[in-house]
Amino acid sequence: ASNIATPVDDGWLEVRFPERTASWIRLAALSEVNGQGWASAAELHVLDAEGKPLPRNKWAIEAEHERNNGLRALPRNLIDGDPLTWWHSPWKDPEKPVIGKIIPHPHFIHINLGQNYRISGFRYLPARIHNNNGMIRDYEFHSRENHQDWGNPVAAGVLVNRLRVTRNYFGPGAVFFDARNYPGKDQAVFRHDLDKQTTKLVENQAHLLSMHGPYALITSQNKLILRRSDDPSYRFELTPHINHGHHGHIVIEGDRLAMGRHKIVVADLKKKQFLEIPESPGSRRNHNGTFVRISNGHFLKIVHHGNKQELSLINTASGKILEGTMEIQTERFAEERFIKAPGQRLLSFGRTLLFYDNSTLSAWVTAD
Repeated sequence: ASNIATPVDDGWLEVRFPERTASWIRLAALSEVNGQGWASAAELHVLDAEGKPLPRNKWAIEAEHERNNGLRALPRNLIDGDPLTWWHSPWKDPEKPVIGKIIPHPHFIHINLGQNYRISGFRYLPARIHNNNGMIRDYEFHSRENHQDWGNPVAAGVLVNRLRVTRNYFGPGAVFFDARNYPGKDQAVFRHDLDKQTTKLVENQAHLLSMHGPYALITSQNKLILRRSDDPSYRFELTPHINHGHHGHIVIEGDRLAMGRHKIVVADLKKKQFLEIPESPGSRRNHNGTFVRISNGHFLKIVHHGNKQELSLINTASGKILEGTMEIQTERFAEERFIKAPGQRLLSFGRTLLFYDNSTLSAWVTAD
């Protein structure tokens, strides 16, 4: 049978299964929440037919444990009644402790209950160790009478279903975060609703790239995807209009997306539509160049050609582009020579663009 542990009081996790008779039990740890090779536990109880813990005074317990840690990692700590002590599987090869090779899963805990009992479940208390070391994720639980074969597990599934969060971004109404759920190491993106306090997986095999107001930019299986924090149903796929490797050049302001370092792209995010930008024969506006934010939804694309700069003024509201040439600025606009605020990714100016050329400081001023 498949079981996912139920949280109970004070951090305990409980698994129930159909009542049966047993004098021996075995807990097999098959994986760890962080994807490591070890296992640990603070306390372990076996439940009687009514779901109450059995007395543990006659128990005999065996488990491989870390022998380089004094008395801290012993199996008997699982039944000493102290939640601050713990058992831990070996984290070093006992024959080659200097190398520190982790003994892989599975790790077993064997308990002789001392007599036959009718049992119906067990409780597991994770150890309080830095980084949750050894916290058991996947498990199998066996029981038997006397020295019978263990047979099939009476319960199997997940004890601790914990995500390992890589990054998170807050937006209006929700938090987006990406995380791995071991033992499968594929990363996924989740949306946590701040009002409903619910979490939903929104993209599989995905990474969270950046947040722009309510818009979360996500990469999933070589696709670029936008999600909204205030609308759980919103999903806008940017590929193939925007290549996966160019996501760092995307600019989102309000409900408009613009990109211009290479090909000029403009999108209406509310309508989930890319604006049609007519071709301009002979124009170099889609060549590699410098992309500058001006103001009021306008951007300037600067492409150096020969001894002049070809300019494209982009209106993100309409998608219209006005083109021109700067004749008197013959030297290439080198982006590292522009003056911009520390940490500012995109060049921007309201009316004046400052740049320096060796020892000369120049200013370009926009017309009213």
